[in-house]
Amino acid sequence: MKIYIYKNGKSETFFEEKTSQIISYGDVLRTVHFFCKFNSFKKIFILTNKKNKFFLKHFELPNYIKITTRVRFKITKFKKNDIFLNLEKDIKSKEIFNIKNSNHLGFFYVNSSWVIKDYLNKIYSLQEWEEYCNKNSLITWTSKLEHIIGKKIETNFFKNRNFIRNEIGLNWKVGKKWPAKQISKTNWESFAENLSSLYKVSWQKGFLNISEYIHWVKGCKLIITSDSLGLHIAQYYQIPTIALFGPTSSESIRDYKNIYIHKYDNFEFSEQKIDNVVNLFKGEVNLLKINFEEIIKKLY
Repeated sequence: MKIYIYKNGKSETFFEEKTSQIISYGDVLRTVHFFCKFNSFKKIFILTNKKNKFFLKHFELPNYIKITTRVRFKITKFKKNDIFLNLEKDIKSKEIFNIKNSNHLGFFYVNSSWVIKDYLNKIYSLQEWEEYCNKNSLITWTSKLEHIIGKKIETNFFKNRNFIRNEIGLNWKVGKKWPAKQISKTNWESFAENLSSLYKVSWQKGFLNISEYIHWVKGCKLIITSDSLGLHIAQYYQIPTIALFGPTSSESIRDYKNIYIHKYDNFEFSEQKIDNVVNLFKGEVNLLKINFEEIIKKLY
């Protein structure tokens, strides 16, 4: 069995009608990482664009995952049990996907609005899909995708690193897609000054150079990051992570491994337990108020 997945990183969520014009590399990487965790697919094809193909070349993907650009993709020689999955709200996807085909799943544009179809060939409006997910406790991004394809993750997958240069990486900058996620540099600098007396601290590198950026993340023993690309790269390499969430929700990644999540929605820290690490601290959005020493010891 083979699966063909259309993903270009412009539709990060399952519920909104509109898509962004900005590519989310984090969305692309988490999709590819998700499908690395299946043994039942003989081949996994990611249909994407040239930018994403270049980005994904940095990750030494398993040989059963093939990256191809949509424009080069041809619908030929498919078997009846091959699956086609559309994860983009992109009108051009109509050239590839047919809602009448039982093996074609994901997003479809019907009567001027987007719908979603699961492995049972049940079709939902996006509002119905959101209600179904809430009713059936499909909270994480992973659980939603598992339901759509009708398969559970079969194995844990992460890529080993062969070098570690820095103890703690401060992934402090955020992209232009979600500027509200940015915590002030003054806040980060005060925090780094305290932390550097105990650990070797490395400031984010390669913000405008994706190759340099990935190389920097891979070289860190632990990452402190906002909800951004660095979080998903760290998951791929299983790098211990302290993730700072706000104003976006952390619910979609609640099943991530080796991670401590700190929320500051509405400028309040909320308590939660992730991988036996308990958040005991509340206050304003001030990194100095978080006892990172205690958290780092547990993640190390």
